[in-house]
Amino acid sequence: MSKYVSVDIGTTSVKVFLLGDDGSVVRGYVDPINTYNIPEVGGVEQSVDEVYSKVFNGIKNVVKGFEDEVLGLTFSGYGYSLTCLDLNFNPVTNVMTYLDARARDEQGLLEEVGYELYRRTGCPPLYIYPIAKILWLKRRDLLGSVRRFSLVKDYVIYRLSRSRLWYVDLSVASTSGLLNTHTLRWDDLALSLVGVDESSLPELVDGAKLLDYISIPELNLYNIALSLGAMDGTLQNLAYSLYSGEAAMNLGSSAALRVLGKDVVVDRDESMRLYHYYVADGYRVTGAIFNNGMSVIEWFKSIVGLKDIQPLPTNYKHTPSCKDGIYILPFALGETLPFRAPYMKFSILGLTISNTLNDVMKALFEGIGFLFKETINALRDNGIEVNEVHCGGGGCLVNELVKTVSEIMCKPIITYQEEISRAASALGALTTLLRALKHFNDLREIKFKTVNESRKTLIKPEEELCKTYNECLKNFHNIIKTLTTIYKTPTPYP
Repeated sequence: MSKYVSVDIGTTSVKVFLLGDDGSVVRGYVDPINTYNIPEVGGVEQSVDEVYSKVFNGIKNVVKGFEDEVLGLTFSGYGYSLTCLDLNFNPVTNVMTYLDARARDEQGLLEEVGYELYRRTGCPPLYIYPIAKILWLKRRDLLGSVRRFSLVKDYVIYRLSRSRLWYVDLSVASTSGLLNTHTLRWDDLALSLVGVDESSLPELVDGAKLLDYISIPELNLYNIALSLGAMDGTLQNLAYSLYSGEAAMNLGSSAALRVLGKDVVVDRDESMRLYHYYVADGYRVTGAIFNNGMSVIEWFKSIVGLKDIQPLPTNYKHTPSCKDGIYILPFALGETLPFRAPYMKFSILGLTISNTLNDVMKALFEGIGFLFKETINALRDNGIEVNEVHCGGGGCLVNELVKTVSEIMCKPIITYQEEISRAASALGALTTLLRALKHFNDLREIKFKTVNESRKTLIKPEEELCKTYNECLKNFHNIIKTLTTIYKTPTPYP
């Protein structure tokens, strides 16, 4: 059996897998990435050199003993992140990660050209995108020695290829706010807004194309095929082979819902509730990402002294908390999509002395569920009907959370065994490498037996609860509208 290395550069860890061409996991390696918080400015950073070192060590660990059998290398990588380099590719800054909130004020500047920029790039005006981060740096005169802008994965490729290849895949580039989603070239309007020339950005390549053959002599790897894969979230759709009405749902630290297609789809509504990114091989993804996934649940558990949320008590409340007027806006990290509310905060409404922690936990699950429902509605408004949802990420192991989200969306949810769920992005990257090597004529042809066999549960919603939650969603909208006026004043970051 042929073997391939798939590297998944995630927001919290680097995962490296040695995979068979049938999707089987031969060996896996996980190494957490250190994150550095700068609360006085809202910064959340990582070291790009540390990311590279962990990738290198991960590859070293999984290929040991299999060096002669490895035929290729591919990547899954996080989007939305920026690091600055000097002329000689030395890092000048740390990585400003997806959760970095320094550019919240710059989101307001991007709103001035909001829908036109969104129509071109598929990226709503949001502080998470590198275009906003560059603006933040520029407005504070912090670009003195900066000559190049990296989206992280391209820096790793540059180092692995011994300073030969500086490329980024179109998928990760799509999450920069700088790529024209129609032409798949760097966008002239976006570049002019930040005063950046495309020569300071990596070259673009489809992640399902064979970029080159590389050797890593230190690891006894020679002349192996290299494809760049795509952004980590979008690869979940490819791993699960989700097309025609099937959506991928991520319940990790952040959360997301995505649907694959071949057409460019941007929200017809000027509220810009959806993103639209290129993936690979002509496929695109439309959906939304939420800051507040399992991270907000873990945070809330810590402040109320709750050790675990599963298994839940036998007397757990199964009727909707919102039916009793209890609502939680789960915005402990502000929010990106679908509401684009960077200054929103975690808020609890409707408690009385008779309520319990179980009621509050149910309301928290519901608050996250309403974000998914709003995304389902936005997709439908744009001609995309979701019939079934496939769940990936650690949150999919929390049965009551998944059940609540299913009832709010009024869609069945399929969960997978933990090993496959956690390896989904790496398996998706493998599909791009197999396509690059022309083992298949289309990504849609690739279906891993290991993925199909790992389907764990099918959770179906109850129709009556669907109706209740549809009514609750209207109240959720009204609460957001009201509290936005209270939380609108920005935190006085420098």
